[in-house]
Amino acid sequence: MTSTSFGTSSLPLPPGPRGVPLLGALPSIKGETHLALDRLVRRYGDVCLVRMGSVPVVLISHPALLAEAFEKPALTDRWQTSALLSLTGGESMAISNYGDSWQRMDSFSRHELFSADNMAMVRRQYAEPVVGELVENMGRKADAGEPVDPNDMLSRSSFDLAFRQFFGDGWEDTEDFRGMQETLWDDMAWTRAAVNKPDPTEFLRWLRFLPNRPVKEAQKLKGVRESNFNTFIEGVRNRPGFNPDAPACLMDFMLAKEESGELSRQQIHNILMDLMMPHTDGVATTVKFFLLTMANRPAVQSRIQDEMDQVIGRDALPTVDDRPRLPYTFAAIAESMRY
Repeated sequence: MTSTSFGTSSLPLPPGPRGVPLLGALPSIKGETHLALDRLVRRYGDVCLVRMGSVPVVLISHPALLAEAFEKPALTDRWQTSALLSLTGGESMAISNYGDSWQRMDSFSRHELFSADNMAMVRRQYAEPVVGELVENMGRKADAGEPVDPNDMLSRSSFDLAFRQFFGDGWEDTEDFRGMQETLWDDMAWTRAAVNKPDPTEFLRWLRFLPNRPVKEAQKLKGVRESNFNTFIEGVRNRPGFNPDAPACLMDFMLAKEESGELSRQQIHNILMDLMMPHTDGVATTVKFFLLTMANRPAVQSRIQDEMDQVIGRDALPTVDDRPRLPYTFAAIAESMRY
């Protein structure tokens, strides 16, 4: 947790390293960051104050204290970097402050957009075909004796699923369309890097007087992204047979909300960014980690194969409906996610 107003409180500050002028405790955070922070916790306790440059950071490490902290709305806001603020205007559900706007977007996404009916439609029309294509591509490489590298294949497949579930099928395969898709892919990759890469100007405020390349790139990307999003959105609206009352993709559902005044175009852009980016990263990473877990446990892998052979057979693919009949397989998936 970070703040710039610790000095306004009458409560004593947690213990922590004194640090040095301008840099704070940054010089003591060497090597692997999590190990460096662990050393500080062991020395100063489960709640300690670490000054990252000019930004005071409260470090909480005990599970019970973390659970208590995250139950408090005042502590739920996320750290907003300059690049992400430029990219989203601070209105993205992923980084906006807790409040009415965030609650509305969160409620809409979880309870309306991702309703049981919409998810059944997505699974039937898009998820199962995309997974089938991925398995076929992997099988073709394996049958040809070629090495199968799942990294790019899973990321691309996950992005394809995200695009299809929001914007549907039936797009004309033109050079312009492929170029816009590729630009959107690059945009997601840049944003993931911006989220995960430390920006020294966030902690060393005096560096903000120098030109900030990430902020300039974010401002440029925002315009390109919004233009591409609008092209895809209007493509859905102008599609033959467009019927918001019978959604063929999630954009149909969101356009109905826009027409009723429940969603603005900017909110649609923010929701798309918030929900497409995890698809291109988090989902693929979860599957890759499961494959790695299985590769390191051949006995478990063989038992899963035996169960699927007996229940599904070699000539079919499992679906979500088969979950009750594959208890060991889904237990292994849940265990890899617990890791």
